[in-house]
Amino acid sequence: MADDDGWETVPQKTDKKRQAKANKAMGVLPWISHIPPTDQNSDFAPSVLLLCGIPGSGKSTFASSLQTAMPYKFVRINQDELGNRLKCEELARTALTNRQVAVIDRCNFDPKQRSSFVNIAAEFGVPVDCVVLSLDSLVTVDDCIRRCQQRRNHPGLSAQDAKGVVLQMAKQMSPPPKNNNTEGIRKVVHITDVNMFNDTLVTFMNQK
Repeated sequence: MADDDGWETVPQKTDKKRQAKANKAMGVLPWISHIPPTDQNSDFAPSVLLLCGIPGSGKSTFASSLQTAMPYKFVRINQDELGNRLKCEELARTALTNRQVAVIDRCNFDPKQRSSFVNIAAEFGVPVDCVVLSLDSLVTVDDCIRRCQQRRNHPGLSAQDAKGVVLQMAKQMSPPPKNNNTEGIRKVVHITDVNMFNDTLVTFMNQK
């Protein structure tokens, strides 16, 4: 599996000091708690979960953590891996047809980019939630550039192009507001720190 955003995906428990030292050497922050796979159940409703953030901000770690813990509930939909937005839309429709949660793992940087998936949710009569990986409070642009430059074999962004793409995306980023949202999104969560990252994962795992 490609390392999409430079974060660790559902890391295993290790000696904390040794792991922290290794993470520092690799430029990876030990932010993500271990979340063990859970038993399958069907006590949840289908929905769309939009992730919003620049490359390297942690979107793919968030999406992969959900899918790894509850693969019967969450379907990670990543445009870098699928190739284009139309394929993402197709997989989102398949997930909703199967009464799963479609996790849209792409930058979704402005209302127009998000509208395609909001409209798909409306087709199926299901709600849309959005998780924003907040710049400056959770990660900085420099953090994201470094992560993108360090990851290997990424299907959508090469190390040499990372800085320019991340800077451009940061300028274009227009996440939905937490309150008074007008895009048809039920709930917007702006993740601003490490604990909130983990807590938000658990919240969506437990959401019915």
